[in-house]
Amino acid sequence: MAFERRRTPMTLGERIAAGRRAAGISQEALGERLGVSRQAISKWEGDAAVPELEKLIALSRLFGIPLGALLGIEEEKKDGGADGETLSERELAAVEKIVGRYVSELEKKTPPRRLKRWQLVCLVLAAVSLTWAVWGQFERLSARVQKVENNLWGMQSELSSQINGLTWQLADLIEKENSLIADWGYRLEAYDREARTVTLAIWAVPKRIVDGTKAEFAAEIEEGGSYVSAASQEASGRYCARIELPCDLEQELKLSVRLEKDGERQVQLLETIGNLRVQTGLDLWCDWQGSFGHQRKDGSCAFDGSARVQIFPGSEQSAEPVSAQLEILRNGEVVYIEPVELPAGPFKELDRSIELHQAVELADGDALDLAFHVVDSLGRDQYMLAVGFDIRADERGWLEADHYDAIQPDYDPMKRK
Repeated sequence: MAFERRRTPMTLGERIAAGRRAAGISQEALGERLGVSRQAISKWEGDAAVPELEKLIALSRLFGIPLGALLGIEEEKKDGGADGETLSERELAAVEKIVGRYVSELEKKTPPRRLKRWQLVCLVLAAVSLTWAVWGQFERLSARVQKVENNLWGMQSELSSQINGLTWQLADLIEKENSLIADWGYRLEAYDREARTVTLAIWAVPKRIVDGTKAEFAAEIEEGGSYVSAASQEASGRYCARIELPCDLEQELKLSVRLEKDGERQVQLLETIGNLRVQTGLDLWCDWQGSFGHQRKDGSCAFDGSARVQIFPGSEQSAEPVSAQLEILRNGEVVYIEPVELPAGPFKELDRSIELHQAVELADGDALDLAFHVVDSLGRDQYMLAVGFDIRADERGWLEADHYDAIQPDYDPMKRK
């Protein structure tokens, strides 16, 4: 078989395809003879791959042409045809050299395939889509993990809360079971600020009422000793007593009851009171809802609006309010009073708005306050500052009000003098 000459040299793949067609065999049949697949033959013929050395030798024998002619590096002999003999070692070495040269030249002549623009765009879009899909999956997975963590935290918190609640309930049940007293209470009956004495009314009901049982109450003052008062028993079985203590309202008290029957005494701590002033005090609130202006000519100013005042009992032991009033104070001294009417009957709460339209004469350096003043049944004064100003004169002598404070519990007028 002879290859036709043409101006453009044939590639190795084209020579293999021409030899196969000249031999009259298909790609599949050629693959079976060489022990390769049809796809491998197709790649050879399309110059997508180069056959191995032994496959090239087998092809040259099968096509009946010299190996150099198949490789395109020498012309085919006109009388052509292989002698069918086995190549010597020298010839094999020469063939390997020739094949190496051919492969090298083929790599130099075959330019790398470049992707077209639309192919690059498609690849970029595919990469972006894949990245977006992966990120979306990651976000959804993160959201699921976060939701699971939140659920676990909520369950843990709820379980911990339930355990704590059960623990407190169990402790309370045990305490009640072991308690000598079924019920008890106290009330601050009197407070003498000058003498610094406190009078407490205490009562208690034993869990078991046994005739002949004597009772007494004890109050132990922090760093002040212990004071005991014998209790009298009412018809209902309740024991009552009054204890006068030389202490201040802020001192800590420990109240206990002692029960004695036939020489056997039992003692139980009732409560440790940290601060009687807080325990028996009232909760006050005063909110100014209006304007404050000053007249520059005569130096006076005016409150114009309303104040919302509120009183609530702080606890069951709270004293009751006896009087209440809005006060305008200049330098800690009352210059105007607006009375606040208290509800009749046992006190529960007070919530009222009080209209206030009042001018006050001022001078440079004055302190001006609007406060809510309540006196309780123990004779104690409680204040709640609604709004306060510091009065200053500018370089022209005109007065200006600098905001001092607002809504201040435990306001002390003496500190503004």
